[in-house]
Amino acid sequence: AKCKEQNDSLGDIINEILDTTKLDEGVPQEKRDVDIATLITAVAEPYGLIAKAKGIVLDIDLSGSFTVNLPVLLFEKAVSNVLANAVAYTEEGGNILVYLDDGRLVLENECTPIEPESLSYLYEPFYRPELARNKNTGGNGLGLYITATILKLLGMEYSFTPTASPPGMRFEIKLIRA
Repeated sequence: AKCKEQNDSLGDIINEILDTTKLDEGVPQEKRDVDIATLITAVAEPYGLIAKAKGIVLDIDLSGSFTVNLPVLLFEKAVSNVLANAVAYTEEGGNILVYLDDGRLVLENECTPIEPESLSYLYEPFYRPELARNKNTGGNGLGLYITATILKLLGMEYSFTPTASPPGMRFEIKLIRA
């Protein structure tokens, strides 16, 4: 059972690397107009179930939604990676907020903020800050690298910053309206 688990984990890492290689080569995807609230709600649905099982509140407010023109599958992957991190690093009883603010998609989660000296390394492949080195809670260090690669490919500005009150992290993506 342990070997199968490790084999599956390695398979996931290899697939992530292959997907990222395709992105680096600029694999085009067809863009289409999509309502951002509909898209984010669909991506967030499985994470809502995981959050609930962990005793985390996932609060989504996408009022003021608008249409964006983008390659849907690529953008979904980027948002999915950020949501996966938020659910993984938010402790029981914590909150995750997803909302729109002045043309930006904002995802905030209550967690131990990442140290400023680690922030510049977060988008490097396989980098995991000290707090994420636990195999049970940390990933493979590819999620934010893939997210950054996708958002750069799409020409979207983004930021990932600590928040003070409540303590946590905020990921913002400046959306390009259709």
